[in-house]
Amino acid sequence: MRNLRSLRGRRMAASLTLLLAGTPAVAQPSGEPPARPPLQVVWKTNDASCDGGGMSERAAGLVTAGVVPRPLSAQVDVERQDDEWLVRIETRSADGEHAGRREFRAESCEHLEQAVALLLAMTLESREAEALLPPSPAPSAEPAAPPAAPPPEAAAPEQDQPPPPEAAERGVDLGGFLRLDGRAGVGLKPGLALGTGLAAGLRLGALDIGITGAYWPVTREPVPGSPDAYVLIQRASAGLRACWNFALGEDFRLAPCLIPEAVLFVVGSEGVVPNDGPSDPIPSITGSLELRYALAGERLSLLLGAAVTAEQRQPFRLLPNNVDDTADTAAEPVTVYETKGVGPRLEIGLDARF
Repeated sequence: MRNLRSLRGRRMAASLTLLLAGTPAVAQPSGEPPARPPLQVVWKTNDASCDGGGMSERAAGLVTAGVVPRPLSAQVDVERQDDEWLVRIETRSADGEHAGRREFRAESCEHLEQAVALLLAMTLESREAEALLPPSPAPSAEPAAPPAAPPPEAAAPEQDQPPPPEAAERGVDLGGFLRLDGRAGVGLKPGLALGTGLAAGLRLGALDIGITGAYWPVTREPVPGSPDAYVLIQRASAGLRACWNFALGEDFRLAPCLIPEAVLFVVGSEGVVPNDGPSDPIPSITGSLELRYALAGERLSLLLGAAVTAEQRQPFRLLPNNVDDTADTAAEPVTVYETKGVGPRLEIGLDARF
């Protein structure tokens, strides 16, 4: 009987020992790390306005429902080059066995972000990362043999082949412009003349083409031999304007322009009876060179310009007065002022693009 009790005691002690030994293992928290997102994106750019924010989530959101994404890391290098963007994408699978590379150009940050998100989403869906982003082939002296065609069952589904990115397609940039300036010139009116100009039209890529007009207020020219007598001359013009734009870095544009116009002089007098002066419009041609500095991207720019106008010389004549202050029609007209035929000027103003 004593041996039976001893045996039962030993069995109970062994069971209690096993129970106590197993309890800590159950109570210990799990050591498994949190699940890693299927896509890790490193975005590098030389323009802070295009930072690819939320690219990992955007690409993952384009993955077809029900498809398990392939773990992937990607590095996207974005470089702003004048009016376009250069994009380089390098991908690598989580196991490091597959890598790929793709490069293209885009006209805007919005387009390139859409194209990058689409490419990364298709790469997450593809079975092999390099099937979508093939690495650049290493140069070799001998031509490489063409790869063997994969068996039909190994061919990638048609939906895994991406269409050409829309952002890489380039076209003519269409838009409009509005230009307002103040100007100062000599040679086409008496003394130093001040005026203002206005132009508006279409942008066809680097070409600006539109209509233009200018107004030069009254300038007074004294009449020789007649105290307190003046000829009053105004000038107005309208025509076409065509310019070709060249980029000088990110903020500057240089534009040579050709401007054919029709010019009208309006003549009056003060203290004397007017007689003779141009009344019909005359043709003129202007060549100008304009430098623009961007104040708000390409939307608004400060402009500085230099121009030269060539046209036929125009005389302004008066008849001498009689004793009763009427024009002496029998006398020879006196030339009060004659334009030089060539007039340089400087311009400063604002240029808006839309």
